Amino acid sequence: MEQLRMDDMPIDMKPYEKVKKYGVSSLTDVELLAVILRTGIRGQNVLSLSRKLLDQPGNKGLLQLLEYNQNELMNFKGIGQIKAIELLCVVEISKRLSRPNLLKKYILDQPFKIFELMAPLLQHLKVEQVWVIALDTKNTYIDAKMVFQGAATQCLSSPREIFMIAMKLDAVRMILVHNHPSGDPTPSQQDIQFTQHLISAGELMNIPVLDHVIIGKNSYYSLKNEGFMK
Repeated sequence: MEQLRMDDMPIDMKPYEKVKKYGVSSLTDVELLAVILRTGIRGQNVLSLSRKLLDQPGNKGLLQLLEYNQNELMNFKGIGQIKAIELLCVVEISKRLSRPNLLKKYILDQPFKIFELMAPLLQHLKVEQVWVIALDTKNTYIDAKMVFQGAATQCLSSPREIFMIAMKLDAVRMILVHNHPSGDPTPSQQDIQFTQHLISAGELMNIPVLDHVIIGKNSYYSLKNEGFMK
């Protein structure tokens, strides 16, 4: 199947030429994506392919890329496995760049800081993930690791698994974070009960659980702030 490349486009349609004249900030969302994809297919140039990827219900623009997994990307005619993986890598880079600079001392003493740290990774996921954040005695970030991933309706991981990872991360204190794929961060009764079990386990393990933050779409719920961490 013949591929249509940007080199074959009229000069005034080429994103590369536009960048040379006006800078990269002059590119539209579609043009930025076209530069990454590079080629289209017979009957559909790369700009058309890019437009199809972004032109979905909700008008999310480039944020639409956060919604796709590999199989969903490959459902678009013109995107094979390699292109799908490349796009997922670009999305992952953008997530990591949007997080706070953890090379500096980052103190997680407020729920909004936890949200700033974890929302880029979690708020657009279609599956539930549970993460442990390891802290030192001053509540300074040490490391974070995913403990569990599953369907939206699956339960949280076991306290044993969570504390095994916390110990591997040399946590003196810890914070639990998970997302609600529905976008609503309101805790379920199961979330509350699990948190209370985790607090009790933390007392036995001498690794206090400081908070359990649930990430929704542009929102979060701190069980500590709402009085469930006593």
